[in-house]
Amino acid sequence: MPSLTVKLWGVSVFASYVVVLVVSGAILIGLSATIRELPLGRRIFNGLVGIGFLSYAGYLLVRYLTSATEFAYGISWLVFALPLALLIDAMRRIDLSDVRPPAFEDDDEPDPEYRRTAGSRDRRSARRAAELAAIRAKRESSAQMAE
Repeated sequence: MPSLTVKLWGVSVFASYVVVLVVSGAILIGLSATIRELPLGRRIFNGLVGIGFLSYAGYLLVRYLTSATEFAYGISWLVFALPLALLIDAMRRIDLSDVRPPAFEDDDEPDPEYRRTAGSRDRRSARRAAELAAIRAKRESSAQMAE
């Protein structure tokens, strides 16, 4: 096996580059498969570039494992910039206008008065009265204990 001992901060540059290629390829293939808001051409482009990144990573690994001497390989800055740019573009295209926030049952934020029905107002006032009664009972019991 060739000795690719170029290290940056104690990590092999070759191994890091192969890992970045694999991660970038997986991200691009995932974008092309999951985000339906992208046009068909962009999804195909993302998929092809992702397959290209994975293929180049596989080629480098096979060449590293089968080569008896050192070999030259190119490191491109596109491997770092292109997935980030395509991810940002895909996130901008997602339409969130029809997504509603989750509804929580124990939401203490008061609803606007016009949205409440008479029944919900009654339940809310009964709950408040029960909470106040519990607080009063607690105060009375702690006052009796103090005596």
